[in-house]
Amino acid sequence: MFSLELDRQAISEGLMLERVSEEAREVGHTLSLTANENVMSRTAAAILSSEFESRYHLGDDSLGRVVPAATKGALHYRGLPAVFELEKLASEITTARLGAAAVDFRPLSGVHAMMTTLLALTRPGDIVLSLPPEVGGHFASRALVQSMGRISLFLPWDAQALDVEAGALGADIARYGAPRLVLLDPGMPLFPFRLDRLREALPRETIVVYDASHTLGLIFGGCFQDPLAEGADVLQGNTHKTFPGPQKAMVALRDEGLSAIYRDAMNQGLVSSQHTHHALALYVTVLEMERFGRAYAEQVQRNAAALGNALLARGLGVFTHRSEVTRSHIVLVDRTANFAAEEACRLLLRAGLSTNSRPFGGMQVLRLGVQELTRRGMREAEMTYLAKIFARLLVHGEDPARVRPDVLALRVEFPRVTYSFDGDRELSVWRSRVERERARTFRAVKENGPRARPRDPR
Repeated sequence: MFSLELDRQAISEGLMLERVSEEAREVGHTLSLTANENVMSRTAAAILSSEFESRYHLGDDSLGRVVPAATKGALHYRGLPAVFELEKLASEITTARLGAAAVDFRPLSGVHAMMTTLLALTRPGDIVLSLPPEVGGHFASRALVQSMGRISLFLPWDAQALDVEAGALGADIARYGAPRLVLLDPGMPLFPFRLDRLREALPRETIVVYDASHTLGLIFGGCFQDPLAEGADVLQGNTHKTFPGPQKAMVALRDEGLSAIYRDAMNQGLVSSQHTHHALALYVTVLEMERFGRAYAEQVQRNAAALGNALLARGLGVFTHRSEVTRSHIVLVDRTANFAAEEACRLLLRAGLSTNSRPFGGMQVLRLGVQELTRRGMREAEMTYLAKIFARLLVHGEDPARVRPDVLALRVEFPRVTYSFDGDRELSVWRSRVERERARTFRAVKENGPRARPRDPR
C-alpha cells in the first residue's frame, strides 16, 4: 500500500494512472463468472463519458411533459428535453414489462433503493422482516433497518423448499405483532418464491417488497417470475446483474397510492442528482431489453443449467433442489475435491476466471453467474467447455498457469456484446462519432494544453 507522499509522487509522474490502465487490461483478459456483475453494450457505455457525466437531470416522471426548464420547489434548473423524452419512454416500457403503476429510476444503487423504500414506506418503531443472511439475505438489510429506528426480524425459512416458511408466520405475528413491511432480499436466488402463499399469510396492510437485484433481467425478459402480479407491492433492485445496465437501480410500484407516497418521499430529499450519464445508459439498456430481453433471459437460464449439470458430471459438488441446479443465472458449487470455496476462488482467478464465494446453508460455497458470459454470446457448448476447465483446476489440480491461456483464448473468441444495439448500423455510426469527438478533444488538450483565459481589458 502506498503512503500519501508516494501516492502524490506516483500521480504526478503518471504512474498511478498507468497502474489503473494495467489493471483494466487485466480485468479485460479475465472471464467473469461473478453473479453480481454484467457488461453494458458499447452503445449504452458511450453515454457514460459524454457531456452528461457533469450535468444534472433531477428527473421526475410526474412532470408529465417535456420542458426546456423545470422547477422543483424553490429551485429553477435547466431542463434536458431529449433526456426527459427518453426517460418517459423507458418508464412506459418498464411499467408495462413489470406490470407496475409507476417506476422510479432515480435510486443510485441497490442499497440506495432499499434505503428509499424503507424510509418512504415505514416509520420508526415499525417491524420489518427480511431474509436471514445465512440463507442468502443481504448483509446490509438488518443494519439499515435498525439504523432507521425500525425493528428488524428475520423471516422463517424452509430449507427443504428453499422458500419462506409461510405457515410459520402466524405464530411470529402473534408473538411480535404485524410487520409493516416484508423485504425479500435474496443474494443467491436459485428458484422463484411462492409469493402467493406469502401474501396469504400476511395481514393486508403489510407491504411486500421484492428485491430483484439479481433476477431483474430475467423478470424483465418474462422468464423467472412476475413479482407484482404474484403478490409483491414493490419491486426494487440494482440494474447491473442479470439486467445488463449501469451500476444504478430502479423501484417499481404496483398501485398509484404507494407510488404517490414513494415519489413524494423521493422529492422531499431522498435523492438529488440521479447521475444523468448513468440514467441515460439505463434508459438505453431498457430499450435494448425491450427488443432482446426475452431471448437473452432464456439463454441465461439454459446456460446456467448447462454449466451446473456439466460441473456435476465432472465431479464437482453442485447444489441441487429436486434434481434441478437452478432456474436463475446462479450456480452454487458446494463441494470441490481438494479446495475450500475461498481457496478455489483465488485459484480460479489465477487462471483468469473471476468468481466469488458466500455462506449458504451453513457452508461456504462458490457462487457462479452466467449472465455476462451469455451477453458476450456464449451458449451451452461454452458452458460445457468451462466445466472442463473448472475440473482441470479443482478436481485434477492442474497448474493455473497452464490453464490460463485456454481461458484467455475463450475470452478473445467472444469480444462483442450481444442482445444489444451494438449491431445496429445507425446507432453504430452515432457511437463512433461520439468516441471520435471524445478522442479528438482529449488529444487537443494533451498536445496544446488548455487555452489561456483572455486578459481582462481593464
